[in-house]
Amino acid sequence: ACVRKRTGRKVRCSGLLKGLHRLLRRLDQKLRHRVLSQRFTEAQRQTFERWMLSRPDSHPRDRDRRVKVTQVTKIRARKAQKVSLAAAFRRKAGLAHLHGLVVHPRLKSAAVRYSAEVTIDRLRLLTKEHHCLEVVQGFRSALVDMKKRMEGVGQAAFEARFREVLAACLAEHQLQPRAMGLRFCVLLGSLWLPRPLA
Repeated sequence: ACVRKRTGRKVRCSGLLKGLHRLLRRLDQKLRHRVLSQRFTEAQRQTFERWMLSRPDSHPRDRDRRVKVTQVTKIRARKAQKVSLAAAFRRKAGLAHLHGLVVHPRLKSAAVRYSAEVTIDRLRLLTKEHHCLEVVQGFRSALVDMKKRMEGVGQAAFEARFREVLAACLAEHQLQPRAMGLRFCVLLGSLWLPRPLA
């Protein structure tokens, strides 16, 4: 309802967001972060962020970010065609059930490449793109195995355990990090909110 252009719907949506804003301000920072990161979908977080940035009393630095948000939205729209093509290819090839296997179709050719990725806590592991599905399925198997072995590991022991599991899984699957193009990125989910709720 928030994206509809009818005035009545927009007013109701704005009222809901204002009420949500008031409720979130009453929470302490840790609980507020937990609610935003675990109870909200990505679309809901983006809607709330756009509303925060569009408020008349928003910080000037936040207003400067509106242009960036608009640019990101346009880029995502351009990528939508490629994403939908990848989803269609996954269904056609019977790969829809293989989570962690990413399809990279080429819009101007019939060529398709694949890669693997998994998320372990706030660490996302990714491999290089490869034209051979069997090779990437091997990459995926190793990453999924790592994810399973890291389940239930606390923050205090995470780094040491991750190093052990990484070495063990790659050895068992006879893979080398450089050959896989293995890399990682840290997910900082709380940074989508530019400043504390005021």
